[in-house]
Amino acid sequence: MIRRNPRIVMSGIVLVAILIVFSVFTTGCTKEEEALQAIFMCWTSGDWEEAILTSDPIANIAQSDVVIEWDTLSHTFPYKDLYNGIIIFDDTIYVDSLEDFTIELTSDVGDCEGTITLPGATSIIDPDYNDTLPLGGTVTVTWHAAQDADYYGVYYDLDAYDSTGSWIVWNYDTVRYVTSTSHTIPGGVFDAPDAAYYRVYFEAYPFSGVMPVAGETGNMTGSVNGFLLGEGEGDWIGFWVGEPLKKATKAISTPKQTTEKDRINAYLEALGIEKVIQ
Repeated sequence: MIRRNPRIVMSGIVLVAILIVFSVFTTGCTKEEEALQAIFMCWTSGDWEEAILTSDPIANIAQSDVVIEWDTLSHTFPYKDLYNGIIIFDDTIYVDSLEDFTIELTSDVGDCEGTITLPGATSIIDPDYNDTLPLGGTVTVTWHAAQDADYYGVYYDLDAYDSTGSWIVWNYDTVRYVTSTSHTIPGGVFDAPDAAYYRVYFEAYPFSGVMPVAGETGNMTGSVNGFLLGEGEGDWIGFWVGEPLKKATKAISTPKQTTEKDRINAYLEALGIEKVIQ
């Protein structure tokens, strides 16, 4: 049997303990530096939640979780998946409009937490559905202010038609984020070759949180830049610019509305993140 000097054994244990402590602290520093390359975004419409975590290096999905808290309730997002190096979290918790809720991210690349109020609803005031506006000038759409909204997401699409009523294969998909309760479409966009009139589909949604603009670091605290937003009930409208043929006014009844995923991807794109929500 080989006997070891107790002092040597104790020294070895102390050395191992020091190395472990050193490893923990240096690993923490590294993760803090890595977190600077991470962006988190969480979106809720009141009955469906979606969150993404993009980071370099890629976060460990097994160590990453999102928790939503409201009133006295707390719930961990049950669904998460890794897609193209981005972790996507899903949940279907119902949150009332004008209610405060908190979102907390924990991960191996960093953490963040934030609280916002889900905004109220809005409705479009002018123009009316199926109105015909003159071609050649600007077009302004106005809507009611939504309670607790910080800004509005504006989405519109223009379809051009020639004098025979044939659809010209031309679209002008636009996304804007505004703090006012109106948006003006410049007359210069109505310039499709051979177009006699246009069908305009317009949507406005109230949001709480921060607008996705260059240089914005979010509205959540922690080592990860976090963007927490709530979407209230929006409204849409379809109207004409230029005098349509009578047959056209009857033929078009289905609006070309955006989906929730469309609006999430538009927000992410404005942050410089490629489309990730499928």
